[in-house]
Amino acid sequence: MRFVAPNILLLLSLWPGSLQAQPASAPSWASLPQAWEAAQAAERPLLLYIHAAWCGPCLQMERDVFPEAAPLLRRFALAKLDFDDHETPLLFEGRTQSPFAWARHFGASAPPAFVLLDADGILLTRTTGALDARSFTLLLAYVATGAHRHTPFEAYIRQTTQGH
Repeated sequence: MRFVAPNILLLLSLWPGSLQAQPASAPSWASLPQAWEAAQAAERPLLLYIHAAWCGPCLQMERDVFPEAAPLLRRFALAKLDFDDHETPLLFEGRTQSPFAWARHFGASAPPAFVLLDADGILLTRTTGALDARSFTLLLAYVATGAHRHTPFEAYIRQTTQGH
């Protein structure tokens, strides 16, 4: 199935730098259980951000990338896990593990890592490593527009970036 034009228009309207200068606000990250509740209640995807305080690429993304992606980030329930926290008990889905253990459960090997789940908890995609604003926005738009339901990510990238 081909990617439909309305999704391209949505993506272009949310593309970093395409909006008139608007103050970008930092996203509000919740705990995994709180964000999961919000995702289910609103029937929207969950973005799990796995970070560490010492992680330079995490700090760069928080400073430069997340504000650029703010319009798309608002379409997700947002959760944040500290990759270095091996102690704090975190109850989620009937199990208690540390944030580090939950990060590993979701496939994170290092920060920064991003895990996208649908409202039913099904893994949509995950990636490890810093992303520039354009790449991060494409990743979010892939899920936010619903393109993940019918288009492989590589095809989505080709279709949305032709002519850019």
